[in-house]
Amino acid sequence: MNALHIEFDLPSLLATQAGFNSENATAEVRRMLALFLYEHQRLSLGKALEMAEISYWV
Repeated sequence: MNALHIEFDLPSLLATQAGFNSENATAEVRRMLALFLYEHQRLSLGKALEMAEISYWV
């Protein structure tokens, strides 16, 4: 599978306020982006769950 790699700097204060830490930041950003794209009808539910690495059957 091809993947697009995106990297950016997030100020520590914003990361802390958002509840991110070095252990969960990547997963949280993936979930937030997947939700945003689903809400704006850019991804189907299945693709959003796949992107967020969440099982439909949990």
